Order: sequence, then structure tokens, then C-alpha cells
Amino acid sequence: MPRVNRPLAPFRLLLACALSAGLATGCGGHDDARSKPNPPPIATAAPTPTVTAVAADTTPPPAPTPDPPAPTPPADPFAPPSGEIAQALAAIPADPPPPKLASNTHYMISNEDRPQVFRDVAKDRGGVYVGVGSEQNWIIGAWSRAEFMFLMDFDDWVVDINEVHGLVIEHAKTPDEVIDLWAPEHTEEVKGWIKERTTDAAAQEKRLKVFEKGRPQVYYRLKWLKSRPPKQQMPFFANDQAELDHVKKLWVNKRVRIVRGDLTAGGTLKTFGDVARKAGWVVRTLYMSNAEFYFDYGTGSFRDNLKNLPYDDRSVVLHTQPENRTDYIYVYQDAKAYLPWIAKTKNFRDLLNDAKIVSRGKFENGVWFITQP
Repeated sequence: MPRVNRPLAPFRLLLACALSAGLATGCGGHDDARSKPNPPPIATAAPTPTVTAVAADTTPPPAPTPDPPAPTPPADPFAPPSGEIAQALAAIPADPPPPKLASNTHYMISNEDRPQVFRDVAKDRGGVYVGVGSEQNWIIGAWSRAEFMFLMDFDDWVVDINEVHGLVIEHAKTPDEVIDLWAPEHTEEVKGWIKERTTDAAAQEKRLKVFEKGRPQVYYRLKWLKSRPPKQQMPFFANDQAELDHVKKLWVNKRVRIVRGDLTAGGTLKTFGDVARKAGWVVRTLYMSNAEFYFDYGTGSFRDNLKNLPYDDRSVVLHTQPENRTDYIYVYQDAKAYLPWIAKTKNFRDLLNDAKIVSRGKFENGVWFITQP
């Protein structure tokens, strides 16, 4: 086979290189163009975001929440009663005088010689104090820190001597002065106060008479109470300034009302119960001395009168029962337990028998606490 065509092979190679000269150089090295890395992409700036203008908020900020108003302070429990209540208190009627007095005697001083046994029972009860008798009411009422005292007795001589107690307490600056003002040398001074305050001629004459008769008894009674042995001693308005200040505040602010009243009648105590309810008061201490010894519970309006008084869970009833001619048994109970008890009991003697004091009662500091069986 002839060999004349073989020399064209190098020529074709040169022609191919020449034709491809615009695409690459150095065709003799086939790695030149394809072995080079691709050039990096040209960085393009990110488009600027469009910003929309927002109008400024011109709404004023909310006002700060004001502090809650301070609570209204409670009304002064020792302020003079309001006009309406004061008028109602003044209008409380006196019950008729009794046909006769117990033992035909005016008890212008108490003959219960251990009143100190009631102190822990009555202490700081507050509320209203209701009591019968004479100076022991000012003692127990102060212990209870009563906000109002309603004093009554069916003997109007006791009512009058309690009014004089109020005048003396008002004018005495110290406990010692309380006793001094009952001394003989101050008789005319106290009479002057009685005349000044008691404008009705007949009432004034009677009160002056009661003062003259009762002054020596009260004077020695207060001295005796003050001079008792330490174990029988007690704070009271004639030996302790705080006790005097309390009853003076009540008296001066017209928070003591004294009326002739009979526990079994339907006027004085019933009306006071109505006034107390209207005023929103609560009777916390009811002291009846030994009055229950003289009548049955079914007598007159006694049960209704006691039921009509406003009580709460802190209310107590204080009694005394003659043990012999010179001493008493001192008894107390919860007022709310007392009411249903007297509803089905004939009298105080039966109540004490039901109570079975020795086996069921609680005796502490000289006084018995009794509960219904």
C-alpha cells in the first residue's frame, strides 16, 4: 500500500491549532485552558431595603394609677352619742318605784366584798356595760373598758348616789381626790355641783338629801376598798389613774345613762335594748348582782327584757348568790347560753341547782363559770 498520504497528519494538527487560536493559546499543552479554575463570581451589592417612615406616636402615656384612698378611720367609740341616739337615751323612761325595798334598805354601797373576783372575767370586754347597784358598776364597767354604761336600779336612791359618783369622778383629777371629795370637808363643794346640774327643784332637793345620807357610807366604803390586803387588792377608780380616766371619759362624753329601772318591768331595760340595737351597740357585760334572788324568771317582762338586749359571742352575765349573811357566791356564764336556760328554768336557785357547780362548774380566781347541762 503506498505511503504518500501519511505526511499530512502533522499539517492537520497545525491547522487545527491555528483555527483554535482564538479560543486558546499554546495548543501544544492540552491542560492550559481546562486546568485553570473558573474565575470567582463578581460580588453584587444587596439591594438597599426600602424604609417606610412611621409617624411619631403623640398619644400621651396613661396616667399612673393613684394609690387607693386611705381607709376611713373608725368612729371614736368614746365620742358623745349622735343627736338622734342622745335623744333616744334621754327619753328612756323610768320604771315605777317598787312597792317595797329589799330588806327595807337603800343599798347606796355594795355589800359584795369580793368584787375583785370578777376582774379577769370582765377585763377588756368592751361594748356596753349594763348593771344594777352602786359603786361596783363604776369598778366593773372600767375593768371591761366599756364604751357605754347603762346603770339602773329600782331604788331611786341608788340612782341618785350614782349620779353623784359621776359628778365626783368628773371633778377629781387623781384617785386620791375621789376619796377626798367624799370626805366631810368637801360636802358643800359637792352640793354646789349637784345644784348646778340638777335644775328641777324637787329632784335637786331629793338628790341633796340622798347625798347627805349616803356620803359617809360611800366615803368609808372607798377607803376600805383601797386599804384591803394585797391579795384582795384591785385597781379601781379610787386607787388607779387609768381606771379613773376611763370612767371619767365616759361620764364627760355623756356615755353613762342612769335610770330607775326594774329588771322585771317592761319599760326601762326594754327601751334601752331598743336604743342599743338602733345604735349598733353590743352588750358585752351584764351585771345583775343578786337581784335574781328576789323573783322568778317568769315574773313580768324579765325574760323579754333580757332577750331584747343585743349580745355576741363575747357577752357574759355576772351574778351573785347569797351564801350566808356576810358573803356571796360569784357566778358568771355566757350570755347566749343564759337566755335559753332561763326560758325553761323557774328561778336562779333552780339554775344553780341545774348547773351542779361543784361537779360541773369551773372555779377560778374566786368565781364560778357555769354551763347548762
